[in-house]
Amino acid sequence: MLLKNYPNAMKRKLIYSSIAILMLVIIAGIVIINPLLPIITGYAAKNLASDVFVSHRNVGDVESLDLNFSFIRFTSNEVDTIKQEVVSRFLWGKSTAIYRQGFGCTLIRDVDKKSLKEVKYPISSTSPDFADIVGWPMGNRLTDSIKNLSLKPLEQIADNLIEKQHYGGYAFSFLVLHKGVPILEKYNKGIGPNTRLLSWSMAKSFTSALTGIMVMDGKLDIHQPAAISQWQEDERKNITINDLLQMQSGLEWNEEYGNRSDVTVMLHETADFAAYAFNKPPAFSPGTHWYYSSGSTNIINYLMRKVFHNDNDYYSFAAERLFNKIGMSGAVFETDASGTQVGSSYIYATTRDY
Repeated sequence: MLLKNYPNAMKRKLIYSSIAILMLVIIAGIVIINPLLPIITGYAAKNLASDVFVSHRNVGDVESLDLNFSFIRFTSNEVDTIKQEVVSRFLWGKSTAIYRQGFGCTLIRDVDKKSLKEVKYPISSTSPDFADIVGWPMGNRLTDSIKNLSLKPLEQIADNLIEKQHYGGYAFSFLVLHKGVPILEKYNKGIGPNTRLLSWSMAKSFTSALTGIMVMDGKLDIHQPAAISQWQEDERKNITINDLLQMQSGLEWNEEYGNRSDVTVMLHETADFAAYAFNKPPAFSPGTHWYYSSGSTNIINYLMRKVFHNDNDYYSFAAERLFNKIGMSGAVFETDASGTQVGSSYIYATTRDY
């Protein structure tokens, strides 16, 4: 009798074992993927929104060039040109990013969308989005010296870079200057001289320059401890703006981009980037350990914002004291949901601007 039933018993055992293994795989997958969903959908929504509403690029071009990697490529994206917002979905995850004139695009996190849209950018002749993008600084100036140049080697490099992707990846644009003017430009599909492109970490250099301007104006002392109340009960009270500028604050931080880390959580899950960064615990004494940190740069932007009597002056500062003076009148400095400019990553400007 046992021998007769043995095959069926084995079949049942195999079925139950397979079901159990499948359930474990599903549960493990949920545990692994669930924390990544806000990052996956947040990245897609924020970047697509900025590329469409700030850069005025084609949705299809952005999805095929900018979003065509990792899980990001599998997001389902809805672009509403009337409401000027983007909704991105992946599995059960969903994120929304909205456009506001002057502010660029903001990912909705821990904030009411309606109240965020009610915040207006100070309209003036220096406001981004309200100023025309002009040619090479202050006009399309050219030089007769171009006539004596052989551009064929540069044209070959440009073609290899943009068209053939010979150098390990694709580029949005390629620009060569000679004696202060462009002599060769080449752009990827849907991108041109007037297309604003994302700075990513080039924004950190702008933050450093703006900090220097505030030091020159006597509004900041980078060698004094930063005035952050959350730091006053431990050794973080000794962190200076200079420590932050040099990325030697000693704050615990993870800048890995390939998974869920401090930088990906800050940019895609939180409303206040600076608060997320300055609430990190100390890992080293200030000034003793260097570690690359986008969080440190956003803390600096928060500290600069605190110096101004109102946000109108704060939002106008970058344009009036830096962008316009160097010919970047159309640059857009985006903010997080709390209203602080994202000095680690989110400036949009043309290739000529950069």
